[in-house]
Amino acid sequence: MVLKLGLTLYTKAIGKKTENAAVIALAYDHRNDVFSAIGVVVGILLGQAGYPWADPVAGAFVSVLVLRTGIQILRDASANLMDAVPGEALEGQVKSLINGVAGVQDIEEVQAHHFGPYLVLNVTIGIDGNLSVFEGDRIASSVESALQRNIGFVRRVYVHYHPAREQRNAN
Repeated sequence: MVLKLGLTLYTKAIGKKTENAAVIALAYDHRNDVFSAIGVVVGILLGQAGYPWADPVAGAFVSVLVLRTGIQILRDASANLMDAVPGEALEGQVKSLINGVAGVQDIEEVQAHHFGPYLVLNVTIGIDGNLSVFEGDRIASSVESALQRNIGFVRRVYVHYHPAREQRNAN
């Protein structure tokens, strides 16, 4: 139990340092192993001391703890897997940087998902529909560069572009 407790603390520290949800989940699993072992010991000792109800109660306690941990991990993981920008401040920063790129007429969508401690951004912008593919690519590359250069934890940026809404709605 002492070794497992040490492994829990070590794994949790590594998980927080790397911001890796899988490593943090592993730390919770190690912690649950400690509580399971304590539950077994308490259940057996109290059972041998004449309290037969203690073993099922200890088992129920450990089961509730494992269920709670599973729900917590699922909630954290689902938030990381959803393509949503984490926080209004970051979304504002992303939109501000994109608006600063010459040729961008519209920002239609900003999505992000975690890649370890980094973010991968998916953005959709509107540009002048009369521009060449070459010019569209130049604008998209400028957007990628601006976001990666100014937001340190952005690992990759994917930019989709098409005619701005006003041009699409006019046709």
